[in-house]
Amino acid sequence: GRVRFLLTSVNGGGDIKFQSTGMISLVVSPAFRSMGYGKEIIKGLVAITKSARRIPLAAIKEDNIASRRAFEAVGFAVHHWPKAHEVVMYYPK
Repeated sequence: GRVRFLLTSVNGGGDIKFQSTGMISLVVSPAFRSMGYGKEIIKGLVAITKSARRIPLAAIKEDNIASRRAFEAVGFAVHHWPKAHEVVMYYPK
């Protein structure tokens, strides 16, 4: 598997993309899928993001149902970003 995590701090504008964020991205190896590992990793990265006073964020392709469900299960909600192509931006509820 693979985990990508980036804390950003960008000044400017009122749009969410210009706020301080923690971008979460992960791929769980096929042998370990459907065991809850992805959800636990997401929860941990959300905690780190919040402790750094950043906004947790994820960009997920619309057809990636498993990833969308994992993020929704830990409290993220869909927010369609008009400029994104086939990507759904997720923010915490």
